[in-house]
Amino acid sequence: MRIGSNSLVVAWLVLIPLVASPTCVSAEGMQPGMPITAGTTTSPPSAAIEGSSQTSLVTPTTPEAARADAAGYADSMPKVRSWAVENDAWGRLGHPSDRDYTMGVPISESYRGTPNGLAWQWLRDGASLITSNLAHGQPASERDEGHWVWGNATYTPKDLRTSLPQKSDRPYASYMYAGAGYSSDLGLEAGERPSLQPADVLVSHLEVGLLGTQVSREVQTAIHRVCCPDDLPRGWDNQVGNGGSPTFLYGLTWLHYRPFTPGLASLPRVALQTGLGAEVGYRVRVFGQGAIFFGATDADIAFARTSMPQPVQPPGLRAAADPRGPAHSRGFGGYLALEVSGIAYNELMQGAWSGDNRLRLHWNEYEHGLVAATTGLDLSFVNLWACALWRGTTGHGFDCDEAPSFHWYLVQGWHSRDVRHGTENSHFWGGIRFTYSLP
Repeated sequence: MRIGSNSLVVAWLVLIPLVASPTCVSAEGMQPGMPITAGTTTSPPSAAIEGSSQTSLVTPTTPEAARADAAGYADSMPKVRSWAVENDAWGRLGHPSDRDYTMGVPISESYRGTPNGLAWQWLRDGASLITSNLAHGQPASERDEGHWVWGNATYTPKDLRTSLPQKSDRPYASYMYAGAGYSSDLGLEAGERPSLQPADVLVSHLEVGLLGTQVSREVQTAIHRVCCPDDLPRGWDNQVGNGGSPTFLYGLTWLHYRPFTPGLASLPRVALQTGLGAEVGYRVRVFGQGAIFFGATDADIAFARTSMPQPVQPPGLRAAADPRGPAHSRGFGGYLALEVSGIAYNELMQGAWSGDNRLRLHWNEYEHGLVAATTGLDLSFVNLWACALWRGTTGHGFDCDEAPSFHWYLVQGWHSRDVRHGTENSHFWGGIRFTYSLP
């Protein structure tokens, strides 16, 4: 069935129920294995959780104690909602262009406990089922940090003015997705609280999506009519799965995280991260990566415990893994990353499973080994200055950790050639993220 020009309205009607459930509920019977990431405090393991009587490092021995521990444990990490807008024109200031991953609008949330929306529960349980049965990993538990994400991503070739298929560049693609998953800390014993210590974390994610809608076409064309009417995109009839094609992606990533925190609070923080992972779905690949993170405070590097800044990571998984909360990046944070991946299948290159595919790159027309190096910078410009102003003017002991914050981030990347007859090796994008804590 072809999705016409009203697909933007249809998409909102279909996906709005997924997003209209911002709260999460905690459950009884907490189990070991919980990471620290966006929005999580970095108290030492023995720190008491406000509102919970359980401060010991041993597992509660009675149902009442378990319920109290569960409530305090879930409350110890604020639920964080994140809205972001990304565009490659912001990544190369002064030299805007459209190519590769050219824009996206992800909405994500991180929490501890069970998501309140049924759709998010189904997706998280699906990721848990695959991870525990096929990958022999840990199933989702109430101690794990969960995440969900919903958004749309746009991919284009560099030349937007031709309406002909371009065999020397990637096809147009519009991808609307909804995903959820969880992160299991493999090193915590029962009853332990996470801290800024070395850790091994397993991140599971499952998303479903729709390729070939008219959302990206309509949005990009509307933007170009305002900013650059002489450069309207004319090749969207060649997009992957034009008319609508369902797809999915499952990802599993093992991360080793090692922070280095100096004794003086004025010195920058540094963390090293290595990771191995695999994805199955619209892309089938295995990859390995190393990265160094830096930041002004412990919180600026804590999110790296469960977030891998993959240069070629799907935007849905990237947004879900990195919904940095208001308490994070109080000044700046950044990273340097190197990734090597082997790709066996790529639906965004080879054509969708259904819909109209006027341009299909054959298996031997794109590269299956990819090397990518990326650097990124994240600046929080509300919590750093405005929070101090609000605290001084309110006089009510305003908690800056609960203040909404804006993040401006910039990504500069280089990758080996992905289309065999192509010439593009660099990739730039930037974004603005607004985050806030939920009650």
